[in-house]
Parts: sequence; C-alpha cells; structure tokens
Amino acid sequence: AEAYRQLESLREAAPQAPAPMGAQIQLLRRAQGNVPERLAKLRMEIDTLDVRGFAGKLDQLRLLHQVGKREGLGEQALGLAETDLLPGERLAMAELLEQFGALDQAVGQIDLVLEGDDDAPELEEWRGDLLQQTGNAYRAREAYERAAAFSRAPRSTSVPMIWSRGEQYFSASRRWT
Repeated sequence: AEAYRQLESLREAAPQAPAPMGAQIQLLRRAQGNVPERLAKLRMEIDTLDVRGFAGKLDQLRLLHQVGKREGLGEQALGLAETDLLPGERLAMAELLEQFGALDQAVGQIDLVLEGDDDAPELEEWRGDLLQQTGNAYRAREAYERAAAFSRAPRSTSVPMIWSRGEQYFSASRRWT
C-alpha cells in the first residue's frame, strides 16, 4: 500500500510518465482487494492521456495492454506502423505486435528493417522465432539459415545452436506436412 501511494506521488509530479503507471499496474496485479476497480480507474486514465510522438503512443498502448485492455490495440498499433518510422521504431513496433499476438505483422515490421540492413543476424533469428510460432517451418528455417550464415553470431546464441534449432523445428514440422 505504501509503495502504491509513493507511485501516486510520482504520477502527480509527472502525470504523463509511463513508468510509474506501469509500476502501479504491476503492484495491483500482485495485490488483493479492490484491484479491478483500481485497474479500471488506471485504464480510464491511460485511455485519456494526451500523448505526443511515437514513443508516447507506444508507451500508451503497452500500458493499456498491461492493464488488461485487448480490443482495438492491434489495430491502433498497426495504424502507427503505417507511418514513416525509423528502424529502431519499427523494431519497437515489432516487439509490441509480438506482445499483442500479431506475429505476422511483427514479421512484416522486421522485414522492413531487414530491407535496409543486410547485416543483422539478430533480426533474422528473431524473425525465425516468430515464423516458427506461426507454424511456417520453411520460412523459419530460411531465417535461421540466414542468421547462421553471418560472420558474427546473433544475440547470445552460437551459430551451431541456431542451425540446430532451425533443423529440429523444420524436421519436426515436416512430419505433419
């Protein structure tokens, strides 16, 4: 209760800041009592935030997702994705779309970034992971093969591990096709 009150004070000082709202949502999700009423109040506050710029709108969509709103968020995110975005913004959008379960759209955002950056094994691996989740074994395998072909290893995994993961998934999925 005390932590929640402290976050309320922070929000009064910076009402548009997403971090205190996000922390409040996490506290409420762990708490017991009149949580639904407080979450509903926060949802209304988040809905009516006067956000500006891409980052603010993205934060607002994330907060609404955290507070439990699901309807219409994917469409709002896709509306933002149609604007002229920088590569980093596209990747943030892909991450948000992945959180919303819009995996095909997330892959589309990664594809747009890859068009301008042909040295991104991390993105190829992420793309493969998303394609694997959508059940597209062939495209996932291709993405893993491209990731493994780079001279530097993507993320924290090794090239043989990526290749192995792609092969295992491809082999398992071929049994069903």
